[in-house]
Amino acid sequence: MKGESFIVRLKRSWGAYILCTPTLMLFSVFMIYPVFYVIRLSFYQWDGVTQMKFVGLENYIRLLHDPIWWKALKNTVIYVLSKLFVELSLALGMAVVLNSKLKGRKFFRSVFFLPVVTSTAVVGIVFSGILSPFDGTFNQILTKLGLMRSFRDWLGDPKTALYAIIGVAIWHDVGINMVFFLAGLQSIPEYLYDAARVDGAGPWRQFIYLTLPMLRPIALIIVMLSIIGSFKVFDLVNVMTGGGPYYASEVVTDYMFKYGFAGSGLGTGVVAQQGYAATIGIGLFLIIAVLTFFQLKLGRIGE
Repeated sequence: MKGESFIVRLKRSWGAYILCTPTLMLFSVFMIYPVFYVIRLSFYQWDGVTQMKFVGLENYIRLLHDPIWWKALKNTVIYVLSKLFVELSLALGMAVVLNSKLKGRKFFRSVFFLPVVTSTAVVGIVFSGILSPFDGTFNQILTKLGLMRSFRDWLGDPKTALYAIIGVAIWHDVGINMVFFLAGLQSIPEYLYDAARVDGAGPWRQFIYLTLPMLRPIALIIVMLSIIGSFKVFDLVNVMTGGGPYYASEVVTDYMFKYGFAGSGLGTGVVAQQGYAATIGIGLFLIIAVLTFFQLKLGRIGE
């Protein structure tokens, strides 16, 4: 009620605060504290064992002048944009087809969604074998179809390694976005399509002027989730190429992992540099935060 003091409101709702306390404590311990700890760690040099050494902004200056960081960031952006346009276009097309009165559509929905529930690491291992330059199924199919004369090392070639990973990632994730689009399509009232048909609109005009505008709210959410999820790519890269060859498929999360855990993949004699790894993580966070901010701003245009 208006005019009530904070003490009065607190006494009236103390039970709710008590019930929320365990959740707030867990959230603080596992979410809020790690964020502030990583920020603090980025100002130190630390190998995870010896005494921490304060270095100020040295890690951030190093990040700005690190060519491999910029290479990893470029690869990550290529990965995100490729998944965004190719995967979401495929997902929308599949959703439109499977939302029609297609015979066996429930079966196809299950088949296309099945890769989503499969472990990403397992998928990476399986496709590493499929794309093998020696006896890989993919090379065998292409040569038998006459599309290639000899086998190719898709994951060992700097020109194709990143795009091979992108193709596997699209195959793995397209099903979940298909389901999201299906939910959006099924929420559109059928009478709107009936009215459009009465007005003489064909299937294409219905899709352009009715389906797409009605899907706009859920599409914005799907795009946001896809961008954030794509920036977090790690499993496929780490399992299939380890960021190679020559950092051709390196992404930010894998680069951060290598510095955070004993310099894995950075060369012999390299120790963990957790302060620098924390700085890489903060750089990635800031990029995602800025992109999300502008996406929300763009989403409000026309509302």
